[in-house]
Amino acid sequence: MMEIMKKVKLLMIAVLFLLGTVSVSTNASTQYVHIVSPVYARVQQVIDGDALRVQISGTNSTALVWLAGVNTVGRRDAQDYMTGAILGRTVELVPSLAGLPDDRFDDRWTPVYMTYSHWNPARRAYDRILYNRALVQRGLAYIDPSYIYHFLWFNLVNDANRARSAQLGIWADEGFRTSRTWVGRGHRIRGGVWDERVNINTASAGQINTFLENTGAGTAIVRFRNHAPFQHVGEVKFADVLDREEFDYFWGAMKVSTNINTASREELMQLFGVNATQANNIIRERERAWFSDIYQLRDRNLMSSSVFEENRPFISVGDRERIIAADPDIIVNLNTASASDLQRAGLTSAQANAVVDARANGYTFKSLGEIQALPRVSIADRRLHEIADNIRVGDYWLDWWNWGNWGDDNNWIDDWHQRTVRININTATREELWRVGFSEPQVNHLLGRRGRMNSPRDIPFNVAEFDHAITLFTNVNTATAEEWMSLSTGMSHSFASTLEQETEFQPFGSIREVQDFFYDNDYHNVFRQIRSFIVLR
Repeated sequence: MMEIMKKVKLLMIAVLFLLGTVSVSTNASTQYVHIVSPVYARVQQVIDGDALRVQISGTNSTALVWLAGVNTVGRRDAQDYMTGAILGRTVELVPSLAGLPDDRFDDRWTPVYMTYSHWNPARRAYDRILYNRALVQRGLAYIDPSYIYHFLWFNLVNDANRARSAQLGIWADEGFRTSRTWVGRGHRIRGGVWDERVNINTASAGQINTFLENTGAGTAIVRFRNHAPFQHVGEVKFADVLDREEFDYFWGAMKVSTNINTASREELMQLFGVNATQANNIIRERERAWFSDIYQLRDRNLMSSSVFEENRPFISVGDRERIIAADPDIIVNLNTASASDLQRAGLTSAQANAVVDARANGYTFKSLGEIQALPRVSIADRRLHEIADNIRVGDYWLDWWNWGNWGDDNNWIDDWHQRTVRININTATREELWRVGFSEPQVNHLLGRRGRMNSPRDIPFNVAEFDHAITLFTNVNTATAEEWMSLSTGMSHSFASTLEQETEFQPFGSIREVQDFFYDNDYHNVFRQIRSFIVLR
């Protein structure tokens, strides 16, 4: 009988594995499934505020999960809150596959993002709550850097800052606020919150060097931003002033916009033309009433008109991790703009005409870097950065840093799982082209030109029907694992997945950096195969 039961259990495990929903890890006493893709599950037990036991919907399988990015430090009020909110309810769980090990949990546990939609009778609509954030917003947890995505990190920091200012939950304990320090990902964190950050768009070289621990990057950052301001901290990578390890260490200490409602005196003094007296005046005014818009700095005579205009793109009354520094009147769409408009945005006459000539055969530019591959076009990486603020590629414009801007509606979970996969037709196999939907004659045409299509004009037929699913050049900073694998049959799925996860935290700043990453992982030949078919942005 025991042998039969064992076979039944093994059969059930095999079925679950084949369905692709879960994989199994086992301990001596109890068997739990390990979640590897989004699932719905019923909460059976709130073990701790951030740790739960759940039953996977449609199965008899149970799993142990913990909420990625947060730590409730065993607080009873956190456990009570979670018990009242989601015990016995069916929630959506998205596994977090990124991050660092967490020694609080063994390998039976899955780090997850957990959401549940509560009915709001006042709005007569459902409020979708991401409980990783809800705990931090209520002061029931601090930020834990383990297994957390870059884009959610900034939201959690803002949530923790507000809870800390209001002295909610754990932040009501003065000893906790001032004495407990956690260091994650190399950042200087107190209670999971950066106390101060340097505005790389306005700070002096000396101020930047102080925050970046005298790496000498300040002068280079100032020189680079004088050509084009940084729209996001990630653009520091394109300035080639910090290597990958340094950037990973310091990105939490940098910002591109200063919140005038929360900035310290030292942070305000990083702004152009603001001295200690003016910074103190700003703080005194906001203590009377918070600023509702940045123009009140000028209207209340806290800044002269000239100083205000110089700082205007780089200040805000809320927390912003991305800015649009370009003049809205000159922002153009690479796929629709006329040659004259493209010149107004920064391209030369020859470059603009090459772009217009290339827009044929139903293909649209998927990335800005494709301009550099056009015949008879010469444009340096630095110049591409300078004009990048002015040029978009329509619906296809999705640089890596946009992942940090989903706002508060938590729909980022849906967006994350709906990333469009575009097959590179310069490298795709016959089978991959078939899956896109190309006919046999079309596949033969493309294979005949494979590796030699540097421009939309080189595509041998109109591809408008398939345009959403193909690309000529793969953007290394936004590519999915599937897109990486379409570049070379010699690339394993695990390595492609590693590349996708790496760039979710930080972009590659140069092709040389991409090469080093491949070489460090013994993919020398693969890199040489794909070098001509990748771009950075």
